[in-house]
Amino acid sequence: MSIMRTTAEAIASAAGWKPPVPVGQPGDATGGRYLFRLDGGLDMELLSPDGRMCILRGKVGDLPADENAANALLAECARRAVARARTRGAVLTLEDGALVLFRQLSPEEAASPDEAPRKAGEFLNDLAWWRGRVQAQSAGGDRSGNGGGAGGYDARFAGMSATWLSGR
Repeated sequence: MSIMRTTAEAIASAAGWKPPVPVGQPGDATGGRYLFRLDGGLDMELLSPDGRMCILRGKVGDLPADENAANALLAECARRAVARARTRGAVLTLEDGALVLFRQLSPEEAASPDEAPRKAGEFLNDLAWWRGRVQAQSAGGDRSGNGGGAGGYDARFAGMSATWLSGR
């Protein structure tokens, strides 16, 4: 069984989701990946570029069409990304006019039935946090970084992390 399939099944099992179904095959246009579609449009992809490590990927949002608004959003995201870099494992990137979040799982983390789901839960919290910040910035709203949720996280995923950490 491939490391990507093992990791995808561990994440789905820990979260209480249906077994994952792969999208595409390695080497084709989609590259072979697992796609987790979650409530609220929060989607997470699992990729393995080398068959050993795994990468979690999620779209945060598109840049505004207005150049000034896009530049302001990028400046704010850069400030927040640097502030979070010391304590968070996810990395915010710019890809084809969209902000995308990535998190690498080492071969050891990807192979662990406990560590992979824990890291995926952290990633989903980070993804929800970033989406909240980008939506607030685009709407001219909250600039505090807290977004109203405990510890700055989207409250929808607080229970998910706790469930995953308890080894369910």
